[in-house]
Amino acid sequence: MPFRARLKKNWWRLALISATFEGEREGGSGGYSRRLDATGDRAPERMRDHLTSRGFTSQGNDSTLMCRSNGVVLTYTVCAVVEDISPTTARVSWWI
Repeated sequence: MPFRARLKKNWWRLALISATFEGEREGGSGGYSRRLDATGDRAPERMRDHLTSRGFTSQGNDSTLMCRSNGVVLTYTVCAVVEDISPTTARVSWWI
């Protein structure tokens, strides 16, 4: 499904959230990482809900780490961390 179609289908989940990508993609032989800052009403909670709706699960009782496995033949794991900067700002970092 094209990105635009997915965005239109799920627009209500991230309404009132604005996101800014920070820095360049970082990567090497070990994988790639990316970071974004999201702002809006209850941004940290909404970003966690968004990741959960995409199949990410928490990796422990007190862990902020959320991961999911992708792929059929060649599987890989994508992990993300949501940091609460303020009640209206969250920093999301993810990597493969």
